[in-house]
Amino acid sequence: MVDKSKRCILIKSLFVLSIPSLVKSAPFIGQSLKNNKSSEEFVYVYKSWVSFFSEEPIDYLKSRGVTGNISFASIKDLSVKDFRCGNTLDINGFVLSKIEVSLIASIGAQYFNN
Repeated sequence: MVDKSKRCILIKSLFVLSIPSLVKSAPFIGQSLKNNKSSEEFVYVYKSWVSFFSEEPIDYLKSRGVTGNISFASIKDLSVKDFRCGNTLDINGFVLSKIEVSLIASIGAQYFNN
């Protein structure tokens, strides 16, 4: 059985962390969190993204209409659509929608590029 409460917490936290980097209004986000131990995990997801796809995660998010003005409900809807279409990736045993992975990878790109 899938624990949906953990997925909800994950997506909400990613949403909060990734939106500033999407609009580039807070370039300090990568620096302020640089010493965070989870940075290695974000970078791992970013490197996985790059190995699967030819475009940067931020470009994919923009192509899906994900900007600083998007709501959590819209992100959730995009994720559900990805699952329905089989547009998923397995990252270390976690099956995530492509939109979820791109959000995580966009945070990883901030760490990787700083």
